[in-house]
Amino acid sequence: MDRALFRYALLEAARLPDDSRIAPIDEAAGVTAGMSEDDAGKAIDAFLDKLYAGTKLFDLALRQSLLEKPTADVLATQDTFVDLAVKLYPATEEVEERGKKNEGLRSRLTPTYTRGLLEFAGGVLPPDANGTLRVTFGKVEGVEQHDGLMYLPQTSIAGIVEKHTGKGDFNAPQRELDAIAAFRAGKKTPYVSEKLGSVPVNFLATVDTTGGNSGSPALSAKGELVGLLFDGTFDTVGSDIVFDPVRTRSILVDVRYMYWVMTEVDAATHILQEMGSR
Repeated sequence: MDRALFRYALLEAARLPDDSRIAPIDEAAGVTAGMSEDDAGKAIDAFLDKLYAGTKLFDLALRQSLLEKPTADVLATQDTFVDLAVKLYPATEEVEERGKKNEGLRSRLTPTYTRGLLEFAGGVLPPDANGTLRVTFGKVEGVEQHDGLMYLPQTSIAGIVEKHTGKGDFNAPQRELDAIAAFRAGKKTPYVSEKLGSVPVNFLATVDTTGGNSGSPALSAKGELVGLLFDGTFDTVGSDIVFDPVRTRSILVDVRYMYWVMTEVDAATHILQEMGSR
């Protein structure tokens, strides 16, 4: 997969016109402007053969070790991918500097552009999600994703134990597992949901959200903070294009779980006092 994607990118670079060529790529891959696609493909395949044969960067331990080494030691590995990165570095720096200059020019033009937009729109512009307040609304609700498969609207700390594997995203800290065991043994907490009979963790909601909304506060009808948005269900990915009120669900962490973790796991009582929590 890695090689296939890289090959595609190199073929795109080989098609660039004279005034847009990437010189280090041309030199490394042996491609030139006007080269036929077949010839470019053959040159690129030969280049990739040498590139992948001469690298050890797919070794996780090696990659991690290089992060701790000085530049001279990294260069001394004579790894083909490292050598390619060195050749591309000056061009990358040039692109970055050019981007900074262009950003500066855009910043100078922004006030004029904004005034033009305001004049064209009659003085009122809709929010664009960049530094502007956006509010959406919905309700806590489960969803039937597929025939016979129902996602309930809430999860509890029982699910943390059930999903715990000790690896990746399912590696619950021991202090949390101990706190859950203490709760099951009868330890009292004010953060129990009467409906669940346990401490709630996450909940699903029909709110319309998109990438960049993570961390947004969720308020109840009374204006109370009840959770923070952090994800969406798999079927929600397409809602950037088509919002499906039947299937779209955002995932939010319940504020009671946040309080419970600060109390029982992190012992962050000073933060709780500042927040005015029980």
